[in-house]
Amino acid sequence: MLKKIRSGEAFASALEFSFGLEDVPGSFAACCDAISNAGVNIMTAAGLGGENPMAALVIQEVDADAVRTALDSIGVSYRESAFYGIEVRNTPGGLAEATSSLAERGWN
Repeated sequence: MLKKIRSGEAFASALEFSFGLEDVPGSFAACCDAISNAGVNIMTAAGLGGENPMAALVIQEVDADAVRTALDSIGVSYRESAFYGIEVRNTPGGLAEATSSLAERGWN
């Protein structure tokens, strides 16, 4: 499970699924519907438009099999990778401070 920690420290136990999208309204919604119908909570998501639209979802690692099955069932090709997030102070320079802290610990 994800655990909340201090600003600039990493947390894990989550996976990111990224995949290309058809450039038509509802393509991202279809992916989210399939995943939610499998009983999986999507923790965070991002979509990028442009010439090659894509999306990325973050889920708890324990739900990975259900997400794979859901995306496979609708014919979506995806890439899966570990997800590491950080909590950042909501002030100017907050991200710079957090990433500097990670760099000092040897994270790239």
